[in-house]
Amino acid sequence: MIKHSNTKINKHLKIIGIFFIVNIYAQINLANEITTRFKTIKIACIGNSITAGAGASDREKKGYVGIMAEMLGEGYDVRNYGVSGATTCRGTHKSYVDLPAFMEAKEFQPDIVTIALGTNDSQPKVWNADNFAENFEKDLVFICDEFINLSSKPTVYLCIPIPIVPN
Repeated sequence: MIKHSNTKINKHLKIIGIFFIVNIYAQINLANEITTRFKTIKIACIGNSITAGAGASDREKKGYVGIMAEMLGEGYDVRNYGVSGATTCRGTHKSYVDLPAFMEAKEFQPDIVTIALGTNDSQPKVWNADNFAENFEKDLVFICDEFINLSSKPTVYLCIPIPIVPN
């Protein structure tokens, strides 16, 4: 679990499980019930292949981002910025911050951000390489800060990574 002493970050950062997207739906719906009548709520979903919808028969509609968009309905603009193979740590072969999706998600100026990274990072061949494990928390906080500091001041939901099995 990420512990960050910066109260500005703690105010905007919530840690959740990726399979508890229904909880995100309930929290967002309750918190923004009145607001949705006046403004479209923009949600940016950041992550790896799980966010991108890998394994779903229809990535756009049957991945968790598509299901969340359908559940939320009108009043929400939910966009998928998932990239297969993306990792959290900077300086790796597919660091999320070095991908076009990272800049596109920030330019979207979302009101809400879900970050589902870490599964690719957890692979032993990646996690045990160099000082990768030492930098994971720092680099994840960097990504969170990049979104929290946007002019749209989004709430950030940090999803617990799905483990790689069987290891």
